[in-house]
Amino acid sequence: RIDIGDRVEIEGWLRGRAELLSGLDRRLGDAARPVVEASARILTLSRSASVAAAVIGAWNHGWRGEVIVFDGSPAGCGAEQAGRLAKLIPTVRSQPDAAMPAWIEGGGVQVVIGADAVSSRRLVNACGTRVLLELAAARSVPVAVVADTGKDLPDAEIDEILMAGPVAMEEGTARRWPLFEAASMDLVTDRVAE
Repeated sequence: RIDIGDRVEIEGWLRGRAELLSGLDRRLGDAARPVVEASARILTLSRSASVAAAVIGAWNHGWRGEVIVFDGSPAGCGAEQAGRLAKLIPTVRSQPDAAMPAWIEGGGVQVVIGADAVSSRRLVNACGTRVLLELAAARSVPVAVVADTGKDLPDAEIDEILMAGPVAMEEGTARRWPLFEAASMDLVTDRVAE
């Protein structure tokens, strides 16, 4: 049973969170626009509402670069993200993760990813993220993580998320692998929030 003081506090928190979420896409898009607009090519991975808000916001303000969306894990939905974005941005392409090295070449490249959770030391995102971030670091390509502050967690909770996360399996082969992974925040150049 919740006493009335706790109830008022909880209702206030819920109202504040609802207000934050109602304008979150616009605020994330505004905050990330300088990062996107400084690039000729954005590389991203899987499905992220935050990344979509960033590139759509920049496109709506006149940015005309290209967006390459890699697949990520089997549940990463990169092709689905690319299909949705391509309805608004004609320069969007869907690519398999194996094509990352070819697309990271050239000037004006920026990696922009979302995150399911962010701590001071690590972030959690679809499998494939760590490879993309390590490749970016090796090629001196900047990396921005776009995620609202509601995804900021203590580092200890990152382990809990990874242990409880879903896995992919292939019948008959006994192959199992996690759909999400952690990557070091040391590989991130910019942390963008609302």
